[in-house]
Amino acid sequence: MIRGSSSRSGARAKREMANALRQGCPVVVTPDGPRRAINVGVAWLARGTQAPTFSGAIAVDRAWRLRSWDRFTNPKPFAQTFIRYGDPVRVLADAHELALEQVAGVLRQQLLASERAGFSHLGAADDCGPA
Repeated sequence: MIRGSSSRSGARAKREMANALRQGCPVVVTPDGPRRAINVGVAWLARGTQAPTFSGAIAVDRAWRLRSWDRFTNPKPFAQTFIRYGDPVRVLADAHELALEQVAGVLRQQLLASERAGFSHLGAADDCGPA
């Protein structure tokens, strides 16, 4: 497990993730909080390693949701689960900063669309927040 954020140990975490990707290990980055914020660091990592990046979303029909800043979700027993992955996104090695911001935006939109599709499929209330 690699821990880091934009405000704490972010540079170290990015280096560790890049090393893991170069060694052929998969890396999963969780979006931040209930707004599913996807930082440009994910696109930076994809540019630096040339690893394909894609979103992955999970929706459940019944869950406990904590009243914490991130609205942590814990599925209830026997809850139905829907999992969907977005299309892979490749970032060119010479991509400029604006392109990286656009990639982060595309990944976030894919994530939200997949979550909404999952909640719809399950007939459950959408908890994706604003688009």
